[in-house]
Amino acid sequence: GPRKQGLIAGACGRSVRHEGAHQPWHGRYPATVIAKGGFGTEDEAWEELALLQCGKMPPRMPIILLGKEVTDMKKVTMDTMIEWGTINPKDRDLVIPCDNEVEALRQYLKFYGLKPNEHLAQMMKKRQPAL
Repeated sequence: GPRKQGLIAGACGRSVRHEGAHQPWHGRYPATVIAKGGFGTEDEAWEELALLQCGKMPPRMPIILLGKEVTDMKKVTMDTMIEWGTINPKDRDLVIPCDNEVEALRQYLKFYGLKPNEHLAQMMKKRQPAL
């Protein structure tokens, strides 16, 4: 429970330690990136999606799936849930699938309508995705 609370509070720019106060340098553009992990990572990812689906989190917060393995696994699981009638097909839109970190950054910037500064744009052009 506390680990999930900390994850979501941090993603939204809140500090659990300081009674949920917004930090001035963080929180205007919240996001979560889900990469490969174990049981804890999977548990937290599905919990965050459930909270977003139920309207318990900021409705305009991107949840980015990072890496083909993660994207493929979540797609199969969501397709099964849709087939069983346990989630709505629109719930696929809760996540943004990205094959690599450069694509994830592009999608994050696009989500909020942000433009990268010149330095970041150059780094994105030069960067070879690691995934």
